[in-house]
Amino acid sequence: MEENFPTNFAHHLACAVRIAHHISGRVRLKLIDDSHLRASEKLDVKTIGKNLPYIMRQLENILGIRSITVNLLARSCVVEYDVNLIPDSAWTDLLSEKNSPEARTLLDALMSKSQEIRKELTS
Repeated sequence: MEENFPTNFAHHLACAVRIAHHISGRVRLKLIDDSHLRASEKLDVKTIGKNLPYIMRQLENILGIRSITVNLLARSCVVEYDVNLIPDSAWTDLLSEKNSPEARTLLDALMSKSQEIRKELTS
């Protein structure tokens, strides 16, 4: 049995996002209704929305991410990715908090980029 990730980042992501649709090389992620979550588990949607163009440019710089399209009204985004660099299973494993090598690679990339974005937005 796989262990859960030793980080809160994966847990917060899993609490905030679900896979709405997934085909090889393309995943639609949808924000979950977070009204039942504790404040510490919620995404800061106002900060994200205000800085969305910057955040999207930064996330598109992750190796393997081809493009990100956001639909604010639907509270979703489509991520197109290179399956040779990000295996399809990485998305489902990550959002189910399964500590697989594929999910770990994706998580490490997202965490690193998240730290860069957070540092830029708070400076």
